[in-house]
Order: sequence, then C-alpha cells, then structure tokens
Amino acid sequence: MHATERGKILRFLNGANMLQQRSGRISPEEAIDLLTKADTAELMARADKIRRQRHGANVYHVHSLNLNPTNLCENRCGLCAFWRESGSNEAYTLSLQQVEERLERARGWGLTDVHIVGGLNRELGLDYYVELLRITKRVLPATAVQALTAVEIQWLSDRAGKSGAEVLAMLKTAGLDALPGGGAEIFSTRVRENICPKKLPADQWLHVHHIAHDLGIPSNATMLFGHVETPEEIVDHLCRLRTLQDQTGGFQAFCPLPFHAKGTQIGVARGPGGHAIARIVALARIFLDNFPHIRVLANFLDRKLLQTLLLCGADDIGGTSIDEQIARSAGASDDCSFHDPEEMAAFIRELGFHSVLTSSLYGRHSQRQSQAQVPLLASKTARALQKAEAGQRLNAEEATWLHDTLPFYELGRIAHERRRQVIGDQRSTFIIDRNISFTNVCTVGCKFCAYHKGPGDGDAFTMSIEEIVRLVEEAAGLGATQIMLQGGLNPALSFSWYKDMLRAIKDRVPAVWLHSLSPAEVLWLAQRSHLPL
Repeated sequence: MHATERGKILRFLNGANMLQQRSGRISPEEAIDLLTKADTAELMARADKIRRQRHGANVYHVHSLNLNPTNLCENRCGLCAFWRESGSNEAYTLSLQQVEERLERARGWGLTDVHIVGGLNRELGLDYYVELLRITKRVLPATAVQALTAVEIQWLSDRAGKSGAEVLAMLKTAGLDALPGGGAEIFSTRVRENICPKKLPADQWLHVHHIAHDLGIPSNATMLFGHVETPEEIVDHLCRLRTLQDQTGGFQAFCPLPFHAKGTQIGVARGPGGHAIARIVALARIFLDNFPHIRVLANFLDRKLLQTLLLCGADDIGGTSIDEQIARSAGASDDCSFHDPEEMAAFIRELGFHSVLTSSLYGRHSQRQSQAQVPLLASKTARALQKAEAGQRLNAEEATWLHDTLPFYELGRIAHERRRQVIGDQRSTFIIDRNISFTNVCTVGCKFCAYHKGPGDGDAFTMSIEEIVRLVEEAAGLGATQIMLQGGLNPALSFSWYKDMLRAIKDRVPAVWLHSLSPAEVLWLAQRSHLPL
C-alpha cells in the first residue's frame, strides 16, 4: 500500500475511536476503503479498542431454545437450505400441541431465550402464531421470546389483511418480547434478485423494524455475507441499518452471518474464510457506532475463529441454540454448538473475559462488572516490542513477554509487518501435495496418537511399494509437486525396504519432491541399522 493511502486509512481508523462525536463518524466511502484496503491487524485493533471502551472485559451469551415451527416456505430462496416442498418426506409443520410438548420438556433448563422462526407456510395463519406465543409465555414465563423475522411479520400482515402495527401489537400482547434480525440478507436489490427474489424488499424489512421499535419491541439486525455481494453493497447495508438506528434506537445487536453454501442453490461453492469474517466483524464494530452490541453466533462458527472474533469487535457469542435447524441445514457443524451455558462461560473465561449470561433483551442474569480499559504494556514488554518492530532478533525471555502480555491484535500487527519485510506485500505460497501414510503399525504406542496399531491387530496395514508408487503417480498426474511419506515404526520394514521405496518413486516420478520421514523414523532406522545419523 502506498504511504499516502496508508496514512489516509489510519486517519479513518483514528476517527472511529471518537465514539460519541459525530465529527469522527466513519462515512460510507471511508468504510469501503477500510474494508478493501486497511491492514487486518490495524482494523482489528481499532475495533477491539471500541469494544473494550463499551463493554470492558464482558462477553455476553444466552441459553436459548430454537423452535422452528415449519420448514414449508413459499419463498423457496436459493440461499436457504432449510425449506422443503409440501410433498417432501422431510417437510414438517408442528402442531400447537407438539410445540407445547417441546416447551414443556424445556422446563427447568434455566433458559434465558426462546428463538422462534420458520418458513412461510400457507397453512399457518396469524391465529396460530398468536396462540404459539401465548403457549410459550405460559410454559416459560420468565424466558425472553424473540420470535418471527420481518419477513414472517409482513407475510402474516398481508394474509390477515392487517397493518404491520396491528399484527405486531397482537403478537406483543400474546408474549412477543423482541424481533430477531433474520431476513435482512443484503439490502442491495441486485443481490436480493439473485439470492432471494421472492423475499420482501429491503425497505419493507426496515419498515417492519421501524414499526416494532415504535411499539417498544426491540430487535436485532443481520447481514448474510460471503456469497455474491460487493464491498459497496456490504457498506450500503450497514449504512441503512445505522440510519434507522439513528431514528429509533431500537436495535440491540448486529449479527454478521457468514454464508454456508451446503444445500443452497445460488451457485456459490463455499462461504467466506476466517480472514474475511474477521474484517467484516471489525468494520461492523467501527461503523455501527450506535449499535450497543456486535453478536457473532457460536453455532455458525469454528471455535478457534470465534475466539479471534472476540478480539476484533464482537462482544456477544449468541447462545446454546438448542434444536437449531436452519444453520445446520446449510452445513454448520454440530461441533460448533455449546451444550450448556457453563460450557460457554468456560470458553469465554479461557480468553480472560468475563462471562455475562443475559437474554436477547440484555437483562443481566449476572451482576459481574468490568472496568472498560485497554491493556497497558509493561516496560519490558514495550522494549521487546520495539525490538520486534525493528526486525531485531528476540531472545526466549522477550518472546515469552510478547506472547504472554501483548494484546492479540498487536502481536498480529507485528507479525504481519515482519512477514512483509521478509517476503513482500503480495506474495503468498502454497503447494499441491499428497500425504501417504504407508503403515499404521507402530511399536512405540504413544498415548496421544489414535493412528497406531499393533502388528497383530485386525485393522493394521502396510502398503506395498507398488501401491505407494501408484499413489505418487496419481498425485503427480493431478498436479502435485510434493509427497509427504510418513508411517509408524514398523519392525517388519527394514532400512533396505525404505531405500527401495524411495528409489522406486524417484525412478518412476523423478520430478516429485519427497518431503518424507519424521525425525523419529530416521532415528529409529539408524538405530536398527547400527548406522550413524
């Protein structure tokens, strides 16, 4: 990046920290520059500073049950893997009795939230949803009910011949506490025509939330990203949310949702990677200066990435989302989900944050308070940081200081700068390779290893040299330039066998690079052959 342009970006980032001063508000044009040009570490650092100024070390989470009444949907959006046709074996609609039975099972679970969203099913009218909410409040009276997206509200309004305000007032009386943020997707007309052409337009989505806020019903807002949208369309989406929030103040949290491609029909092979997700979360925290919370949903995200997002602007990780179906239909892994609030709290504390069990209304279930502050560096850490910035070699003690005390984003910034010094701005390398584990027989039996088998085990195996060579040839034919060869310490394989294997590969595929044999294997062969290393 040119120095002048980099200076401009830094001025924008510095302005983002003037949280309550409108003169420091980031403009849409500046937001596009930040999203497309700012260093990721710097973007994360500024977002984290804002997050700490607002919430200190607090991280919020809820204990929630998801209730999806039906997967029949008239819209049949290409972006959604949840909906089913009426004749499908997988189609379902819950009766009110089934709803009540499911809620009854949840008594005593200590839930903070029930989250209710589903498809647009012609068989379910306004009366069904009014009664559903009454049942929910009767069975779980102390639980916050966040139910029905703006898409569902508008659908019910149109079919009942009532205004949005009338429908929302009826639902509020029945037990509705808050609206979820679903259905926003990306506000761009171009994108919506591509991914959800039947879904209500962006202006109507915003109008429903405006009405809800006027009636005292708070809501969240979402953005589904990582499919066919542009940076300009992302910023337009954020800008329209910020404008409505200026008018009503009714949004509680912004939830950026990374697209999951499995089972969808919009021609996108995969959703965004961790780098893109971190940049979106950081930009959201910087740009949405009037939103109290940035919520990232644990059931959408790998836990390692989730930790990173708490260090770049997010202050809320959603909830346990028991029985959630929509994200799971699109490929979100069950491994991402937390099973109880204690597990979530432990996850939060591992990062040095304070766990705050709350609800979607952000009523506090925990009275833990945290002073809002940004970590200060000890003088010895500051000196080590100066050496690192200058490209000087660190000793072990200095490296430990940086690892243990430096804020995550600052460590990332220094590492990224060092990478630039070593290999330049634009260069990233990769290889096409194949790993061939030619035997799982191993007499060492390390307790951390699930791969090894004993020589007499039924599922033990050792490949022949010909089998190995054929796998190498196949990989080379697919463009592989490197082969990783590793296996167990198998007493049946002599030093001569290893030499014959390597010669056979090189004779048949001379151009391939053999990145092979661990130090343990080499040492073991030397010892068995009575040869020096």
